Formats: sequence, C-alpha cells, structure tokens
Amino acid sequence: MTNKTTESTTEIYDLMGKKVWDKISSENRLEIDISSQPKGIYLVKVVNENQVTVQKIIYD
Repeated sequence: MTNKTTESTTEIYDLMGKKVWDKISSENRLEIDISSQPKGIYLVKVVNENQVTVQKIIYD
C-alpha cells in the first residue's frame, strides 16, 4: 500500500465573493490568519481531489 499525500486548496471569501486568503497545502492542519480583514462573516472553501467543503465563519 502506498501513502499518497494529497494537496488541498483552502480559500476564504468575504460575503461579496472577494477572495481574501488562499493557500495550497498537504498538511492535515492549517492555521488561518485573517486578522487584517474587517470583522464579519466569511466563507471557507476547502477543495481536495474528491471533495469540496464550504463552511461559514464569523470573525468578531
């Protein structure tokens, strides 16, 4: 059995649809810093080879 490392793309969008942050990583854990962005609601989109996940976060 081979261990295949898959890359994930993580993107953060504001509610106007503007991408404010993104990173491609093969890590299982990723720290995101949006402290330079205004407080509000953001969408986090994670894409890997089999799945797309979108979650809403509130930064206040």
